[in-house]
Amino acid sequence: MTNRKKREKLGDLFFELCKYSGTIIVVGKFINRDIDLLEFSIGIILSISFGVISYAVTPKDQGRGK
Repeated sequence: MTNRKKREKLGDLFFELCKYSGTIIVVGKFINRDIDLLEFSIGIILSISFGVISYAVTPKDQGRGK
């Protein structure tokens, strides 16, 4: 497996983590009204950081001719 494919898979993994952690926080907030603002903030920051890592890890397109 090439290095580019490994980075694509790793980027996909972090994107999935971003989606799942964000979903857990939002659904948990609706189900459990007692969730603390600190817990909610940490979850959202964690989800956003997974999204940023996903974007940074995923390799850029090489262009048309390559």
